[in-house]
Amino acid sequence: SSRPVRFFFRASQQRALMSSLGARGCRFICACGRPAAQLQTLPLWGGSSSSTSAVGSTARSTAPSRHSGSLAVAGPATVLAVAGIGRARWNRRSRRRALSANLHPATALAAAAAAAADEQGTIDPSPEVLFRFGVIADVQYADRDDAPNFTGSRIRHYRQARRLWESAVEWFRKEDVDFVAQLGDFLDGSNRGMAPGATRRALAELMRPLEGGPPTLHLLGNHELYNFSRKELEEGVSLDGLSGTFGLCCPAALHADRTGGAYYSFRPAPGWRVCVLDPYEVSVLSRGGGRPGVELNPNELDQRALAMCQANNPNDITKEDFARGLPPGPACRWVPFNGAISEAQLQWLRDTLHEADAAGEHTLLFSHVVLHPEATPDGNGLTLLWNYEELQAVLRESARPPVAAFCGHAHIGCATEERRSAALGRRGEVEPDSDACAIVEALSDGGLRVRGRGAVPSAELRRGLR
Repeated sequence: SSRPVRFFFRASQQRALMSSLGARGCRFICACGRPAAQLQTLPLWGGSSSSTSAVGSTARSTAPSRHSGSLAVAGPATVLAVAGIGRARWNRRSRRRALSANLHPATALAAAAAAAADEQGTIDPSPEVLFRFGVIADVQYADRDDAPNFTGSRIRHYRQARRLWESAVEWFRKEDVDFVAQLGDFLDGSNRGMAPGATRRALAELMRPLEGGPPTLHLLGNHELYNFSRKELEEGVSLDGLSGTFGLCCPAALHADRTGGAYYSFRPAPGWRVCVLDPYEVSVLSRGGGRPGVELNPNELDQRALAMCQANNPNDITKEDFARGLPPGPACRWVPFNGAISEAQLQWLRDTLHEADAAGEHTLLFSHVVLHPEATPDGNGLTLLWNYEELQAVLRESARPPVAAFCGHAHIGCATEERRSAALGRRGEVEPDSDACAIVEALSDGGLRVRGRGAVPSAELRRGLR
């Protein structure tokens, strides 16, 4: 084939790779819009959040990076297989086979990818969509009049939330997503203080559009714990006239690795693993059943978590002004609507990521609470996991960090990137005339394509060869 393809490589491999491929009869077309002969003197481009694509005899590149580069090549099929994209997979077996031949690392890279391509058939230069899912957060529906939000910064349109949720579900079903990730705070906590039965009626109104639809992950948010006890959520809340229940456990159709709790993992497609976290396992709200200072008095809160939070916050955290005077940044995370991941859950995540790496799987994280300081609005830290540093340490230990983390809670969209992993705070709080949701497509090359609606922007996260 003489069809141009793209590939990524580390800066240290640049000259050796060009030399090795040139010796094999590869014809270099161009890189970054200039002749390939000038490539050695050009900045390198590419990496996990960028790409270079060959179009005829030109290439387009975006998002400069110091760590990796890319160029367009055309030549024999065995050389083209260095791309390692689409169905060609750079795996341990092909790597060992290439290195055992005492080849130069650059040549070994080409040979190994070619061997993988030969095993799996033709190379598709366009990555395949392996699965897609709908994502939305912080619907916070209640059958009540509009009112200011918690901070008084904007008006909440409680009844509007139901219509926009229904519109999002209609879109998800039309696009035939494999599952829906509802990232928590499905109902507003104010339902708890309304007329008897208001919470279940509101929940039934939101669950009805999901009947007969794709499996839905209902993540644990603080408003779930305001409206129900953890025990109710773990057992599943039954609703009149509906076949399914509302709860924290993974839908049976997705075959989770563990049952009976709010954290678990599952494989939506070969080569991918989804990990759902419980950020309230250690929290003043851990048992649920009401709102602190409203339905619950301080003695009914988790005392260990209460002491932990209070030790890091000079305000009385059982009062409404618990965030007063806290400096922006990670120190602001010590408020009662956040929480922490237990040691047992951290070990489970460590083991799961290790298992995924051994299997060559890409991973995604889902959490209601934000997992990285820079993914909170303006880095204010107000919606940050209490023990985010311990979680980040687990992620850094992993040989194959998660591709992305999808979080809610903050009500404002933001993102950050660290060591090839992206932490995305998806804005899901509904506003008038804004659907604020997205469909995410997971690609065969380990990338993600986010198709946003409303306040959620569209984006792509692309990863090159490791």
